Amino acid sequence: MIVNLETDPRTKLHQLQSWGTTFRHLDRHTLIDLATNPNRRVKNINVRLDAMLFLRESGCVSSKEVEPLFRLVKDEKDFPIWVDADSIVVQEVTHEKNHEDLPYKQKLKRDIEENVAILRSWAALMVAEFGQKTQIYKRIKQEFITELKEILNKIATDPVFVNQNTHKTSTYFNGFLKALYLADKQSAMPFITKYGIDLSDLFPPYPRKAAK
Repeated sequence: MIVNLETDPRTKLHQLQSWGTTFRHLDRHTLIDLATNPNRRVKNINVRLDAMLFLRESGCVSSKEVEPLFRLVKDEKDFPIWVDADSIVVQEVTHEKNHEDLPYKQKLKRDIEENVAILRSWAALMVAEFGQKTQIYKRIKQEFITELKEILNKIATDPVFVNQNTHKTSTYFNGFLKALYLADKQSAMPFITKYGIDLSDLFPPYPRKAAK
């Protein structure tokens, strides 16, 4: 099953949180490997998303975890955003039969691209939110900032990734932008200004607990 996160992100993220409970017995090394290792034959993108979501909820990143996460953010060769519809074998990806026609593959192609983009944006957020205290972050910080700016520019100009409404409603665009803001506010401000994005879109307030 491929999750189209752009349709209703809150519902889909809730689904992923439910599915992610299956990873509670795995150690962090295995989770990082599941989420970021291009040599693993993981055909269902939800497996990678589940592992990444569970890692994010742990709220910490070690120095040795920053490198594979950053590699996932920047390496489009191993984790391409662009997907060739002709190369998709629908049944291998979704276990659905009788859907090898091109129109269905085109839809599936879009869903896969969005899922890979959200996976990479979560990796960027993990580096920006939890990796800044590590030594390796200090070495890669400038490259990290440059990479995030290039990704945001590509999303903003690539018709495949232009949301039907506006960029600020795109889950993965906001994810990369939030990571950039955390890494370097000055680099993020041109994107925030250009697309009229309110900071509350990137950093929604925590819901207040009801008074007892």
